[in-house]
Amino acid sequence: MVGIRGVGPGIAAYTSALPKPGTSKTPPLGRRDGVPVEAPTGPFQPNPPAPNYWRTSDAVNLRSGPGADYDRVTTLPAGTVLQVGAEVPADASWVPVTTPDGQTGWVSGDYADPVSAQEAVGIRHDFAALQRSSAVYINQLDAERDVDMTVGNSNCGPTSLAMALRQQGLTLPAIDGIEDNHTAGDEVQKARYAMYQEFDPSRDGVATADDGTSSYSETENSSYTGWSGLQAGADAAHADWQMLETADDIHRAVNSGKSVIVSGSFQDYDAAGDPTGADRELWLSGDARHGAVEHIVVVTGLTSDGSYIVNDPINGEKSPVVVSAADLQTFMNGNWGAMSVGPPTLSPAEARRLLR
Repeated sequence: MVGIRGVGPGIAAYTSALPKPGTSKTPPLGRRDGVPVEAPTGPFQPNPPAPNYWRTSDAVNLRSGPGADYDRVTTLPAGTVLQVGAEVPADASWVPVTTPDGQTGWVSGDYADPVSAQEAVGIRHDFAALQRSSAVYINQLDAERDVDMTVGNSNCGPTSLAMALRQQGLTLPAIDGIEDNHTAGDEVQKARYAMYQEFDPSRDGVATADDGTSSYSETENSSYTGWSGLQAGADAAHADWQMLETADDIHRAVNSGKSVIVSGSFQDYDAAGDPTGADRELWLSGDARHGAVEHIVVVTGLTSDGSYIVNDPINGEKSPVVVSAADLQTFMNGNWGAMSVGPPTLSPAEARRLLR
């Protein structure tokens, strides 16, 4: 891992279809598909320089402008990697930066240093992956506030499903009788509703009054969710899902661009399979877990060294975290479960029909 802290989708696959030697059908220079084309006019426009990356040497405030008198946006921990414009000199007093979760601002040059060009190669990949994961992140407690409910729910499963569907470009239908304000909270509620509306309405998150009006139910949002519900929710979005059995299955699925929802625990288990109450030293502990013991998260990407980018819906930083393969395995021990979520897969007959 290249040292990016705390805070984008699975690794994008890039392919190139090159003609075999001697078989190229490329039109002659100056012609495209046999039609003459004009040479470009105007001054040469070079590609913009690649961004630099800096790393904080100590905890430092991210400020809204270049000076200590500007408002503090947040505090960045030591080791945070930041994207910086190529034109910023290494001895700058104040440095304009972008964090992996997309925040912008300025940090003091006394607390950050440029990384080497060699290290920047891996960082560039990881930074972009984290930004993509950040773009689909949802905090389940904030989502509850979006729909005017009090903080405290059991929506790690619906929130993880909503993030997986975001990453795959899939959506869920609206809930009859409830206005969709297109907030993250509405996305999570649609996920819970899709998960349980058909086979267990007592957990679908929606209550119907005697007069026939519908509203979100805090009681139902406090009921636990599981794999049968997640499968039903994925079906409602027409996703291609598959239950996974091994850590290698998870790695392959994420590497292919799919999201992988996983279940685990922040506590150790005894030989009988019961939680012992002893905390595991993972990315969240104590009060930061908001009481979560058995928990559901979604893996949204890989870093250059094979670590996982995890969107945890109760992370207090409200951003993805980088988790080693060993820590993900520890999290899943005792409460193993994994389901890949991808875009719809067409049958051969469906593919032929679309090509007609």
